[in-house]
Amino acid sequence: MSLHAKLSRGWREPGAWLRVRWVAMARRLPAGSVSAALLLAGCTTYPVGNRQAVSDCPACAVGTVELPLLPGAFSYPIVEVAIDGRPGYRFLFDTGAMGTVIFRHPRTADLALPSRGEIAIGGVGDGARPSAQVAPGVTLQLGPLTLRDMTALVLPVDRLALFGSPDLVFIDGIIGNDLWTRFGVEVDTAAGRMRLHRLGKTDLGSGARSAALSVRHDHLFVPVRITLDTGHDPVAVDLLLDSGDTGALYVVTDPLRGLVPPEGAATTEERGIQGQRRTIAARSTAVEVAGVRWLNVPTGFGAEGIAIREWGAGSIGVGLLSRTRWAVDVGQSRLWLMPGDASERRFEDGSFGLAAVAVNNRLLALLVAAQSPAANAGLQVGDELISLDESPVTGGHQAAVEAALQTRHKATLCWRRGDEVRCGTLTRAAS
Repeated sequence: MSLHAKLSRGWREPGAWLRVRWVAMARRLPAGSVSAALLLAGCTTYPVGNRQAVSDCPACAVGTVELPLLPGAFSYPIVEVAIDGRPGYRFLFDTGAMGTVIFRHPRTADLALPSRGEIAIGGVGDGARPSAQVAPGVTLQLGPLTLRDMTALVLPVDRLALFGSPDLVFIDGIIGNDLWTRFGVEVDTAAGRMRLHRLGKTDLGSGARSAALSVRHDHLFVPVRITLDTGHDPVAVDLLLDSGDTGALYVVTDPLRGLVPPEGAATTEERGIQGQRRTIAARSTAVEVAGVRWLNVPTGFGAEGIAIREWGAGSIGVGLLSRTRWAVDVGQSRLWLMPGDASERRFEDGSFGLAAVAVNNRLLALLVAAQSPAANAGLQVGDELISLDESPVTGGHQAAVEAALQTRHKATLCWRRGDEVRCGTLTRAAS
């Protein structure tokens, strides 16, 4: 799933909202995003981009600053952040986020944050709109970088359908626009690092591929060519760049442009803070980004007719981005990918409908897709994974477990639920 916060000034159409998307990574693999689109319908406003904030980073002025990435779910870029001088908080860097969000849960409940009123948050569905506290004057520190006089949105984590239990909360906040408007940001998931470059000076070196990057409605967009299984010619579209979405590709169904799901594609549920909606989950034949071609890409198709003025025709998520070193620099209007020797890459078959998250050195089932091999074996959200093919696993094994589940056709898992230990064999359905 993807966690990201989006601000939308007065816009109430579906598409860029606080949502938890359940998009199939394979036939049954869920993914999604927490996306907070703030509709300014409350008693105050929010400064998109925090342009009034002061950036203090002498080291950034003379060179590149490197920040370690922390272990997190789905290869999200997560870094350690100090809030008002208190270290140890985990923030997701989200290129789809317009605001900085702090989640209120047991690890953050005692932060004495100021309040300047509340603001309504829109979401998928027809239910009531929850509110977030607007907290001015917050100081955030990321390594040698200090951002002073920030305005943050404080959102109770129980408003998010993604977090069914406090044990499943693996981040404390989200930051996006406030970084990529100030720095060129480079993410290298494999090496476990994020680099902040001087804006307009980002350089990934020899071998990097690049594409135009545009900013519209405070969001980042890149040109993409999509070839679907339906026999259509490649379709050129601009998609939202969204490192807060764990999916690889999400497009809005549009028959006039040839963006239609293949026959027989599965329908999956999406859960938002206001209700549910459905997404068609399939795999596109190919996606070309910055001259790099990806095959067998898991794709979620949104319902036909959705008007998404600010969010566009769809998004590229961290499910694709994390497979290569990547960077964005709005000063140069460029997205870079570092594909290595291969200009064509292929996605594997999925992960048995299971996604796990590392919390306090425990590896917990965060998502179990309905009718998936994981669900059929008896796994439930919140179960603690304790072994894979008879080898013990903990939170530190998250990346290895993810990789194993993506490539194996059969796996034996054991898990703990309360005081009971259970085991089951997960078998991937034949293609």
